[in-house]
Amino acid sequence: MHSPFFFKQSFYLPTETNASKNAANIQYIATRPGADRGDLEPETSEAERNPKEISLEQELGPVNPGTAAGHVKYMSERPGSHGLFDADGVVNLKAAMDEIKHHKGIVWRDVVSLHEDDASRLGYTTREAWENALRRSMPDVVRAMGISETNLRWVAAFQQKAGHPHCYISFWEQNPERDRGVVSQGERRDMRKSYMNVIYENERARLYLEKNTIRDLIRD
Repeated sequence: MHSPFFFKQSFYLPTETNASKNAANIQYIATRPGADRGDLEPETSEAERNPKEISLEQELGPVNPGTAAGHVKYMSERPGSHGLFDADGVVNLKAAMDEIKHHKGIVWRDVVSLHEDDASRLGYTTREAWENALRRSMPDVVRAMGISETNLRWVAAFQQKAGHPHCYISFWEQNPERDRGVVSQGERRDMRKSYMNVIYENERARLYLEKNTIRDLIRD
């Protein structure tokens, strides 16, 4: 029997190495094979359209082959669209990478996933559906950690992978306040619940309606 919902979290303290990893991770989730780029493409400069004129070293500084940046170097040199989005829609990838690279606080990374048949039944097989779900759920997710919605920055990418479509999410505080990366069991439980409350909203409404209908039939 498969789990109906998968949630995993990691965090990265504000070190120089982690800053480069966080920026490279955003590049990776946005451009990796299978990332849903949707129907929109961000505006690109001449340098972006010509991969010979730009490199990850130019974007982020020297690349250490032992870091995640080294593994995705070639991806950063590709022109074209990407799959990164945030609360407002399509993200400027270069700006997001630069912002997170210079961020002085903790960065958290979440992975949320549904089993393929559950995703199909619930309607979470498109980037648009996941975008809408994350816009609604992220404020409650971070509130469980004591982070205010007004102090939240997040970006995400959706991958329609066979077996378990999933979203990669990176988020951080605009003004760093929380100094503890690890979350408690209670915080984790509430974060998971916040995601599920939105994702399973229609399913719960359907079951509630069915329950009331059966109750009324029995009463009649």
